[in-house]
Amino acid sequence: MRPSAVLVAAGFLCAWSLHAQPQTSQQTPPTFRGRVDLVPLDVSVWDKDGRPVKGLTADKFTLLENEKPREIVTFSAVDIPEPPAPTAPWMRDAAVDVATNDITDKRLFLILVDDASFGSATLMPSFLEKVKETARTVIRHLGPSDLAAVVFTGDNRRSQDFTVDHARLLAAVNQMTGVTMPTAPPPRGTVLRAQTPGFPGDKLAAAADLSLADIYSVTVLERAVESLLRAPGRRKALVDITSFSMNWIGPTHLLSRTEAMFEKAQRAGVNVYTMGPKPVIDRDYWEGTWFRRVARETGGQWYGEILEPGAAEQAVTKIFQANSSYYILGYSSEDLKKFHFVKVLVDVPGVTVRAREKHYWPEPEKPATGPPPPPLTKSIAGVLPDADIPMRATAAAFAAIEIDGADATVAVITNVRVTPAGAVPSSLETLAFSTRAFTAEGSPRGEVFSDPAVRHVGRDVDTEVFSQMPIGKPGLYELRMAAHRTAADVDGSVYLTVDVPDFAKLPVSLSGVVLSTSPWPVFGLKDEFATLIPVKPTIDREFPRGQRVRAFVRVYQGGKGKLADLSVRVRIVDDHDRAVLDRAEALPSAKFTVGRGADLIVDLPTMTLAPGPYLLTFDTAIGKAAARREVRFSVR
Repeated sequence: MRPSAVLVAAGFLCAWSLHAQPQTSQQTPPTFRGRVDLVPLDVSVWDKDGRPVKGLTADKFTLLENEKPREIVTFSAVDIPEPPAPTAPWMRDAAVDVATNDITDKRLFLILVDDASFGSATLMPSFLEKVKETARTVIRHLGPSDLAAVVFTGDNRRSQDFTVDHARLLAAVNQMTGVTMPTAPPPRGTVLRAQTPGFPGDKLAAAADLSLADIYSVTVLERAVESLLRAPGRRKALVDITSFSMNWIGPTHLLSRTEAMFEKAQRAGVNVYTMGPKPVIDRDYWEGTWFRRVARETGGQWYGEILEPGAAEQAVTKIFQANSSYYILGYSSEDLKKFHFVKVLVDVPGVTVRAREKHYWPEPEKPATGPPPPPLTKSIAGVLPDADIPMRATAAAFAAIEIDGADATVAVITNVRVTPAGAVPSSLETLAFSTRAFTAEGSPRGEVFSDPAVRHVGRDVDTEVFSQMPIGKPGLYELRMAAHRTAADVDGSVYLTVDVPDFAKLPVSLSGVVLSTSPWPVFGLKDEFATLIPVKPTIDREFPRGQRVRAFVRVYQGGKGKLADLSVRVRIVDDHDRAVLDRAEALPSAKFTVGRGADLIVDLPTMTLAPGPYLLTFDTAIGKAAARREVRFSVR
C-alpha cells in the first residue's frame, strides 16, 4: 500500500506546482485596532448539562498567562444559528455542480477518518462500518455554507478536498474499505522495549514504534494541521475519527512529532476533536494518552464509546454546538516571542471552559530565495482558493472523440467577475487564465491556458471562460482554475471536483449535465464547445420564471457488443420531494452513433414551476448496470 496519507488530500498542498520554489512559512501575530501585542483566543463555555452558555459579557472572563492576569482588550460573542432542517433529503445530500471561491467567514471542518487500522493484521476490523457511520453523522450536521474535507490515514485515492457538496463528502466516506498496514522497520537508533499494555487492545510501546498505522495517523494529522495554518475561516475544526487507541508508554520516536503537531495546531487555531471506541475507564490513564491530550491542548474534546447506540450522534452534536456558540477574546500578551501557558476562568458557577492551553511565539518569516512563482501557479497552491477575483465554475465529462491519447474530455465553464479599477488604463482588459487537472493523489494531469478579453462598462462585468481539458484515464479529478488581472494586479482561483466515468467499458454511462438558456449571454465566447456538444452552456442555476432553459446529457453504451434500445427516466422534484415532472425518454439503438453515444435534450417547464429550488435527475440502466446524473436549479 502506498503511503498516500502523507499527501493528505487531492491538491491540498499542490506541491508539484511549487517544487522549484523554496517553501516559506509565514505566521504573523494577529492585530486588533492597531495593536500588535494581542493574541486571539476562542473559548467555549458549557453548563453542567453539557449545553453552551450564551450571553456572557467580557467582565465574566479572566485570562491568566503563566498564572498572571492579562488584560482582555477585545471581546466578541459568536452565535451561529442552526440551519433549518431540509424539507427534502436531496436538499442536504444532492450534488452541487457549481463551485465558488466565496469563502468569507466560512467554518472549516477537516474530517480525518482512520482507515489504516483495519484488516486481518490490524486492530478491530469489525469497527469499519461504525467509523464510517460516525463520519456520515458529521457530514449530516454540516450547514449549507460550511466547508468540509475528508481525508484518510491510509488510502487517499478518494479523499475529498474542501467543499460545500455533501454528496461528494459522503461518497468519499462510503468508498472506504479499510487498509492493512505492514510493520515498518524501526528508525535508526530506536531502542525497542517490552512492556505490558495498559488495557486490552492497546499496543506495546515497541509495537507503536513499528506500526505504520500509528505512524501514518501522526503524519496525516501533521499535514492536515499544516494545511490549515494559512486557511482563512471563522472557525477551524479537525474531527479525528479513529478505530483504535494509541497509548504512548514511555518515549517513542513519534513523541517529538506529536509535540510539534500540537504546536502547529495551536498556531493554526485548530480545535481538534478526537473520537474513538473506548470508554474513559481511568481518567489518569486516559489523560496520558495521545487522543485525549491532543484534544485538550487544542481546545477540543475527546469522545469515547462511539460504538454505543446514539453515542456518535451525541458527540457530533456537541462538536457542532462548540463551533456554533463561543467567545473570542483578544488579550494583551506579556511577550509574544515567548511560550506561555494560558488559562481562562469564567465567573459563573458550575461551568466548564475549553480553550487552547498554550501560546507559541510566531514562526520567523523565512527569506525567499529565487524568483516567486507565477500568479497563475501561486493562486492555486493554497488549501482554499484565492477570492480576490470572484469566480464560479462547473464541469461536465464526455467521452473523447478527437483528442488522441485521451479517454475523456472535460468541458469547464468558469465565470469570472471583473470589477473596474482605477489602475485599468482602457475599457478593454485581457486576463491571464489557466485550467489545471490533478489526480486524487495530487499528480498533474494537464493544463490549458487562455487570455480572455473583458470590456469594462463602468460596472462589474461577468465573463465566462470555456476550457476543454483532455483526461487520459477515468477517475476522480480536481480542477483548479486561476485568473490574473495584470492591470489591477489581483488574482483569483476556484476549485472543482469531477468524476470521469469509464465511458469505453461501462455497459451504460452518462456525461455531465449541461444547462443552456436562451437568449445567449452577451459576454463570453459562444462557440467554444461547438464540436463537443450541441448546446451553448451556462453556469447559471437560477432562472426567472418562464425563461427558456434546456438540459443536455449524452448517454453512452460501452464495450463492443450490440447496441440496445434504452429508456432514460427524467424527473424533477421540488423542495418537498414532490415530482413536478416524471417521464421516460426513449433512446433507440439507432441514435447511438459516434463514440456509441446518444444525445438527450429536455426543456425544463420553467413557465409552470413555482419559485423555489428543484432537483433534476436522469436515470438509465442496462440490466444490472445503472447510471445517474443530477443537477440542482431554482426558479425565481
